[in-house]
Amino acid sequence: MTLLAGCSSSKHVAASKTTATSGGTPHTLSTAGGNGAACGGLGAVDPAGSVTFVDSGRLYAVSESGGAPTCLDADVGSGTPRWNGDGDKVILPDGRVDKGQGPQAVTTGNPLALSWSYPHGTAVLQVDQSGRLSWVPSGGGKPLDITFLAHHDAAIYHPAGTHIISSGLSKDGVYGLWVATNRGEDVRMIVRGETARSIGQLAWTTNHQLLFVADHGDHKDLHQFNLATEKLVTVAQIPASQCFRSVVASRSTGGGVAWSTGACDGSGPTTTTAVRTGAFLPLAGTPLASAQPIGFLPDGTLIGRGTAGVLAFKAGAVTVLHPSDAPTALRVAEPLSPPIELAGIPAIEARAPA
Repeated sequence: MTLLAGCSSSKHVAASKTTATSGGTPHTLSTAGGNGAACGGLGAVDPAGSVTFVDSGRLYAVSESGGAPTCLDADVGSGTPRWNGDGDKVILPDGRVDKGQGPQAVTTGNPLALSWSYPHGTAVLQVDQSGRLSWVPSGGGKPLDITFLAHHDAAIYHPAGTHIISSGLSKDGVYGLWVATNRGEDVRMIVRGETARSIGQLAWTTNHQLLFVADHGDHKDLHQFNLATEKLVTVAQIPASQCFRSVVASRSTGGGVAWSTGACDGSGPTTTTAVRTGAFLPLAGTPLASAQPIGFLPDGTLIGRGTAGVLAFKAGAVTVLHPSDAPTALRVAEPLSPPIELAGIPAIEARAPA
């Protein structure tokens, strides 16, 4: 178990800063959403990944090279879609799930947070307003209450699918990060919150490296925790007056981590930082320097959204994929993960289906 105190002694992630910048004018390859076009369903997953966005209640997809967007679903509501690890299922902004046969209601009540089970999205992980955790079959059916804390703040599946990581308050009043099986059993603390008031924005950088944001009151930290070695490092630190507006990571070959910071009320400028293969990406002087990072495609292309629209950054060049600041998510088939590596977790165990 790792202590998460003031974090001042944590080591910072090593990355070699580059000084190259891109001063060219962004190229626009896609224009208006094509609202008159028929929606043809989710279709097959592009091995190169695709960029999806919501415009006027419709879900569209476009490749990183741009072109006319394809409408996948209509009447999806407003907000950001969430794709599963295989890229063949999506939680729509209105909370319904589309598994390729059209949207259907799956979740119940007024969930605080929704995410996918891994590796194949057989269920939706739901944290409700009261802090309870449920496993909801993505094809419909009775939810399974797998609450293992007194109050869950956030929860995420390990990519292998056998375990869940959750931040929250234990039944004996200890705050931190916890691991349990995907049925809420064999609960263990992995990071004690100490001075952290809240922990959230969980994301995997690799199969064993977990990113998360900790609010310590007088400052906020972006941490990375290695489950296999139990080593904790601080990636970035910001004052209490600011927030991490977005934190994203990629498990594809070459990886990638990006985050944006700014005033917590959303006003004022945004500062975006991205690291891939040990080096900072040269975002300075491009629209990505002040955009919300969305994620990395398998080839390392960084996708973001801002006042200039939905943007792609590759090899120093910026392409505008859609001209408006639309809610955006990546549709990527993620690599399968080996079993969880964590001290004290047996190599052979009964594993519930993911």
